[in-house]
Amino acid sequence: MEGFLASRLPVNARKTHRIPASKCNQNATGTSGNSVVSQTRTPTLSRGMTTKKKAAPEAATPKTLDLVTREEAARILHQTPKTLANWHSARIGPKCTIVGRRALYRREDVIAFFEALEAGKAA
Repeated sequence: MEGFLASRLPVNARKTHRIPASKCNQNATGTSGNSVVSQTRTPTLSRGMTTKKKAAPEAATPKTLDLVTREEAARILHQTPKTLANWHSARIGPKCTIVGRRALYRREDVIAFFEALEAGKAA
């Protein structure tokens, strides 16, 4: 910013500042010593910001859950979905998780409940 606008800006808003040549990567005068070089300021980063991207952590293989809907669980148990809904409200039957508006069951829980029914120990 040179010219008319630069003269109207406060001193701390101008984008150049003077750095001793000994602290610069290159010496503009070609001599060493106390010469001063004008250098354009680079934007500074806020606290905690870095310019390098962090390497993504190694993704552990996620444990895949074999989830079934209420309709699929009812088919496995030879019941209607309404019966499973009633069981859920009465807190009996296989464990159920509600995600949004959908009831999901782990396949292992449904099969374990079915085996307990066969054995006569259903809870």
